[in-house]
Amino acid sequence: EPFTQEDFVTIAELETARFGGQGDERSDSADTVPADFDAIDALLVDTSAALDCLPQIAISDDAATKIRLGNPVIIRGRDAPVEAEEACATARGKLVAIGAIEQGMFKPKRVFAG
Repeated sequence: EPFTQEDFVTIAELETARFGGQGDERSDSADTVPADFDAIDALLVDTSAALDCLPQIAISDDAATKIRLGNPVIIRGRDAPVEAEEACATARGKLVAIGAIEQGMFKPKRVFAG
């Protein structure tokens, strides 16, 4: 499993981080903005962490552009899988897409903005 109970964060912890320790006692004004995004970011996990159980395919920036447009790309390399029902494509360590590998080609199913 990719996560354990130690990784869980409560809504109260998120709200405390969002409003700089003021929690629910913040102003009800519509102008209320988070005090510190760094505090929130420290509690969040990158999307790709949930997908660590899937085969990871590192791709070039050019291939990422093609995939983001919904196009399949040929997977090259000695260790590249030929078939996989589900896999993730990453560029520069960031999730680009979830898809399938068929006959040595990564075919995107869900694409994420860069």
